[in-house]
Amino acid sequence: MIKALFILLFLSLALGAPLALYAKSDVESNVAPPPPRTETIPKHKSGFVWAPGYWSWSEYGHKHVWVPGRLLRGQRGARWVPHQWIEKNGRYYFTEGHWEPRPVNAASRG
Repeated sequence: MIKALFILLFLSLALGAPLALYAKSDVESNVAPPPPRTETIPKHKSGFVWAPGYWSWSEYGHKHVWVPGRLLRGQRGARWVPHQWIEKNGRYYFTEGHWEPRPVNAASRG
């Protein structure tokens, strides 16, 4: 019995994992986000970058919710790309902030 449960668990994980790779994590809405809020960037030590605040979408309240900016520890050879909403054909698509490789010839700005 335990062996059968183990096999069932293994198969469900093995077959389900590839599907998770293609899951869409971006949010989509027909409601435009409000303008960004003005934030004061705190003084910070070298090696940190400022990730500006952004409007997130609340599925529970069906409205935009402000997420304040924060300091992130910098990643060598990468730059922070902020969270953003992109309008396309009357729909708004949210993309999570993320680190992306910095071009080799780019100045070290964080």
